[in-house]
Amino acid sequence: MTPVSTVDPFSREFLTDPYPFHAALREAGPVVWLERYGIWAMARHEEVRACLMDWETFCSSAGVGLSDFRKETPWRPPSLILEADPPLHTRTRAVLTRILSAAAMKRLWTTFQRDAVELVDRLVERGTFDAVRDLAEVYPLGVFPDAVGLEAEGRENLLPYGNMAFNAFGPRNDLFHQPSAAPCVGVMRFDHVTAQPMLLEGPGDLHVAGDPLHHVRPTVNVQIVAAAYQLPCLV
Repeated sequence: MTPVSTVDPFSREFLTDPYPFHAALREAGPVVWLERYGIWAMARHEEVRACLMDWETFCSSAGVGLSDFRKETPWRPPSLILEADPPLHTRTRAVLTRILSAAAMKRLWTTFQRDAVELVDRLVERGTFDAVRDLAEVYPLGVFPDAVGLEAEGRENLLPYGNMAFNAFGPRNDLFHQPSAAPCVGVMRFDHVTAQPMLLEGPGDLHVAGDPLHHVRPTVNVQIVAAAYQLPCLV
């Protein structure tokens, strides 16, 4: 008999402390029917890994959340890297791999470390501080946008947008409609933001073999930028 679970993976309770729920789903079986949403779920490593490696059976281009892009219009343009299958995913990943390669990141290490030390020193001098508001949010909103060339104006929208983008993978519940998503309306008016080609080997366009557009301009899609801020927004 197919295991059935009442677990809601998009609830505040689940996101606040997911590990007991993960354990319950693993214990239930290799594939579990989530009664609340009428979907299948897998929580064991072997099945999850097999699913992620088999894009032809378990595609990403139809969406990686509850929405099926083949049956409904997505609320935003699909992500070029997350919600894509080969050959588009392969091409896009090749571009990102070059821009975000280990060699490119190594060149930024000195700046990242310097900014981290300076921030920590300032906080230590204060004696007390909020670990989320004064550290966890401040640091990535500084070093990452600087690295990709984003202007200072509007950076405060990245965290609420990342939060909304993550919550949009699930149902339109209270997390999706929370007030912090309001500033994202302005952000979503833009498909991309221009960035300085700081991570490229040189100025100009990045040419990609086999790219029908012949080149990719040094711009950063707002979805890719905001993705870096999704995980800290879970709680």
